[in-house]
Amino acid sequence: MTGTISDDGKATLVIDLASVETNIPIRNERMQTMLFNVADFAKATVSTVVDMSELDNSDIGGIYSIVNDVTVDLHGKQKTYPTKLTVMKMSEDKVVIVSTDPMIIQAADFGLDVGIEKLREVAGLPSIATSVPLTFVLVYNQK
Repeated sequence: MTGTISDDGKATLVIDLASVETNIPIRNERMQTMLFNVADFAKATVSTVVDMSELDNSDIGGIYSIVNDVTVDLHGKQKTYPTKLTVMKMSEDKVVIVSTDPMIIQAADFGLDVGIEKLREVAGLPSIATSVPLTFVLVYNQK
């Protein structure tokens, strides 16, 4: 994973989908090929914009909460979720952004439902969940 936050508050997290680790090698391989299709869609991106001026004049430990749009870019599709975020100034060069409530990500929103069905069939399972909660704690260090 890599991430950046710009001076104007655009926060981005990029996830290399080939790095997904389930501790079962065959499951990792199947998720990469059958679900995420990492050959064509190698990365997922989560992004939002926070108001950095809210922290500019605050002391270390300053904190504020907002409901803000968070965009997930996955498998060539984007979806935006209104999400409660907490933004904290941990030091003069460190900002933390936390999703306070989970976003519920639906596989069908990203065209992943077909891949989930393929995984279900090959694994011989009666079902696989088609939605997952997404939360994050992002720590950005100024360089």
